[in-house]
Amino acid sequence: MHGPACRSRLVYLRTFTLEGTEQKTLHGFPVAIVSTEKLLADAAALPARVGRIFGLARVIDRALDVTDWKRVIELGEKSTRGRVALRRLAATVEILGRPVPRPLAAHAVAAPGESPLYLGERRVFGSRGPRLDRWQVVANVDADALREEVAR
Repeated sequence: MHGPACRSRLVYLRTFTLEGTEQKTLHGFPVAIVSTEKLLADAAALPARVGRIFGLARVIDRALDVTDWKRVIELGEKSTRGRVALRRLAATVEILGRPVPRPLAAHAVAAPGESPLYLGERRVFGSRGPRLDRWQVVANVDADALREEVAR
C-alpha cells in the first residue's frame, strides 16, 4: 500500500539496540525484523507502543507457547527497563489465567522493597486494583476485560 492508507511512525528510543532482530534486504531495502522475544521484551517495557496493556495482552497470548523465554530474559536483563518488562509480562500472563513460564517466573519475582508497578497507565486506569505480590504489580485494569480482549 502507498499513500495515506499506509502510514509509519518512527519513534526514537535512546536505549534501542538491534540485538534480537534479523537484518534482511527486502525489495532492495535493508530492514530489521524483530524476533518474538525482542517484541515481548520491548513491548512490556513500553506498552503504549503496542496498544497499551490490551495490545500487550494480545501479543503475549499469541506468543506465549512459541517463545524462547530464556531469550526474553537475556534481552530484558540488558535493557534499562528490563525488570519492569519482566514483571509486567509475568503479571499479564497470570491475569490471563495462563501458567507463567518457569524461566520468566524465576526472573520476574519482585525484589524486597521494589516499588509497585501498575499494569495499566494510572492516568487512564487509576491506581486501584488487586496487588499481585509475587511480581509487585497492581492490576489496575479489569481482568475480565483483559481476558475478553484476547478472546476476540
